[in-house]
Amino acid sequence: METFETVIIGGGIAGLIAAVYLAKAGISTVVIEKGNRRISLPSCQECGLCSY
Repeated sequence: METFETVIIGGGIAGLIAAVYLAKAGISTVVIEKGNRRISLPSCQECGLCSY
């Protein structure tokens, strides 16, 4: 079973931004989103904070 240091509940823009900053800091992170919505960094890039 895989383990993570941080769990983010919600794959909206705030959750994705938090995940990006945690990943850049080297902290293992998982984002949990309800439903069948697919989340991705391209939607996160719209705000201009992501450099991926």
